[in-house]
Amino acid sequence: MTGKLKEEQKISAEKKWIALLSLAVFLTIATYFIISYFNNKKGFTGKDKSVVVLPFENYSNDPSQESFVNGITEEITTQLAKIADIKVIGRNSAVLFKKNNKSLDKIGEVLGVSAYLEGSVQKIGNGVRITAQLIDANTQEHIWADRYDRDLKDIFSMQSEVAEQIANKLHVKLTEEERSRINKKPTDNIEAYKFYRKGRFFWDQRTKTSFDSAEINYKKAIELDPDYALAYSGLADLYIYNLKGLSQLKAIPIARDYATRALSLDSTLSEPLTTLGFIQSAFDYDWVTAKKTLETAIALNPNYPTAHLFYGNLLQYTGENEEGGLDEIKKALALDPLSVNLNYVLGRNFYCARKYDSAYEQLEKAIAFDSAFNLSKGNFIYVLLQRKNYPEAFELIKQLPQQAISVVDYYQGATLSYAYAVSGDIIKAKTELIKTLAQYPDQSPYNIARVYIALNNFSEAFNYLEKAYAQRDIWMYVLKVDPTFDPIRNEPRYKELVKKMRLI
Repeated sequence: MTGKLKEEQKISAEKKWIALLSLAVFLTIATYFIISYFNNKKGFTGKDKSVVVLPFENYSNDPSQESFVNGITEEITTQLAKIADIKVIGRNSAVLFKKNNKSLDKIGEVLGVSAYLEGSVQKIGNGVRITAQLIDANTQEHIWADRYDRDLKDIFSMQSEVAEQIANKLHVKLTEEERSRINKKPTDNIEAYKFYRKGRFFWDQRTKTSFDSAEINYKKAIELDPDYALAYSGLADLYIYNLKGLSQLKAIPIARDYATRALSLDSTLSEPLTTLGFIQSAFDYDWVTAKKTLETAIALNPNYPTAHLFYGNLLQYTGENEEGGLDEIKKALALDPLSVNLNYVLGRNFYCARKYDSAYEQLEKAIAFDSAFNLSKGNFIYVLLQRKNYPEAFELIKQLPQQAISVVDYYQGATLSYAYAVSGDIIKAKTELIKTLAQYPDQSPYNIARVYIALNNFSEAFNYLEKAYAQRDIWMYVLKVDPTFDPIRNEPRYKELVKKMRLI
């Protein structure tokens, strides 16, 4: 009996092992099918490949880490933007969703994307933890999620890995050249990176004080890594629209030097190429070279709104391709739909194309976005005057500042004088002009020339336009297409001026 019992126990044990093995096999197969099911079921449903990287949350319980967290968000956005097969929304639009309770199920409608990435960053000593999740904007289902625990020195490889994961989940075609650009480290010095990120943080605030802080941090980054190309590019951008009170003749050469230095260190960077393309067009009037430069910038980063912006301006302002130029601005706006500046530029360029109804609608929209944005309001006044809507124009002029913050801005003096002139009140127009020239003799000569055109004093208008040309007044950029100057198109001095600007 003992032997028989042992045999039965042996058989019973074997059956248990077989059962356990069968269960393990079943669970493995089931797990495989479950994963496959969710990968397919919760995969990307959008027809277009478009994404926005929402501002990551700072889980470090340290407000001073905010610039670092913002940097993670921007770097992932930048890496994704280098891929031609995907539309990536710019950070100017994405940042408006920071700590915003607006339902994310509307994000696809608001930003025109099929997916969005959200996440958090927690910096602990020399380590960082990042969680990220990619969500289908159409279904609100998770497409992908992961957590990364890395040393700070591995931050760049982690950001590149996240970008590649997103591209993969959105079924994006990634070329080897694009993969190489994504995986390229901007610096080996993590401290330099931190200063660069602080520089970007301050640059985004767009004030004189913040620009000074940005410059300090960029230069600290360069002290730690003299070959940090992006830091030089950041410095260049501080001097394109400088808030230091420098003239274009002094500021632009500084911007050019920094942009050129950045490109000498990394010729694949779209940002300094775009800056250089702007300088070549708006300052050098070398439109042919500028066009090539901006086309290269777009090829390197097809999702960089500013490159499309400057390229569109060039196509329209030279008269080469007005509709093509407007289309480029629309592309820029599609990439950053909540950008006040891009909404303004599209309205301005509609005005320059004599599409006054479209300009009215677009600039009204831009003002609704930000009623304090000077350029939208100032250009809207010119549209109202063109449409002979004088009461509304004069009411809006009252909201302009008495003195311009920079030569680019609109302010009451010249604008009011122009409005009086085109509305038929010549005496008030001349009185206001004398007053504003006495109070602010250093204001934009281009805008003063506009007033003299409205007063039918072409000779004095040309004197101020020549002054604007000599000073490289940034408004000269639009001379050939600005409706204000239509009365002088056939004048010999006008033809000579546009010839000097190489616009014919």
